[in-house]
Amino acid sequence: MTVKHHNLWVPGFTLIELLVVISSISLLLGVLLPALGTARKQTYSVVCRSQIRQLGIASLGYAQESDGHFVPAARDMGQGNDDLYRWHGRRPSRNAAFDPNGSPLIAYLQEGQIKECPARVDFLATSDWNSSFEKGCGGYGYNMSYLGSRLWDKRYAARFKESYQNTTSLREVKRPSHTLMFADSAMTQDGENLIEYSFATPPPCCVRRSDLCRDAHVT
Repeated sequence: MTVKHHNLWVPGFTLIELLVVISSISLLLGVLLPALGTARKQTYSVVCRSQIRQLGIASLGYAQESDGHFVPAARDMGQGNDDLYRWHGRRPSRNAAFDPNGSPLIAYLQEGQIKECPARVDFLATSDWNSSFEKGCGGYGYNMSYLGSRLWDKRYAARFKESYQNTTSLREVKRPSHTLMFADSAMTQDGENLIEYSFATPPPCCVRRSDLCRDAHVT
């Protein structure tokens, strides 16, 4: 009687081959992930620039239909005022967030809304007032000190409220390409945290990434 023995061979990876595959995948991830991160940041930058440009075009459209004057940054700001209006919206109370539908620029924006910056920082609210301080601006700041008010005008020194209600005119901007209109911005809170801030001003405001000048070019 003859007994036959069959050797069963099961295909698979050896331990060494498996380690080589894992190492190769890790190496590829190490190369690709930074590239993907860079590509994502570049995409964010393109979108952000486009949105800032739209804000600039909307602002110029508003000015052309407002006797050449820029949109007020905060027309009821100042001592004794309600502080409910901004260039980016309106709110029912000081402890409420701004509603973008109340913005004077809405009618001039392509999609009828103020969009948030895709690369905006994570804002931290430390109280109800801080959480709604300038909420609704999309992470963008407007040049209130010069374009959106007349705080710079000595003739309004004794008319504080009026300096917020009145704005600079197109013809008063002598160097459009050197005049900031909109920029990414935030404001420091408690030394290191950030909250939304709708004005592009010197510290404690932080301005970063993309800037739009009065002549509508973005840097």
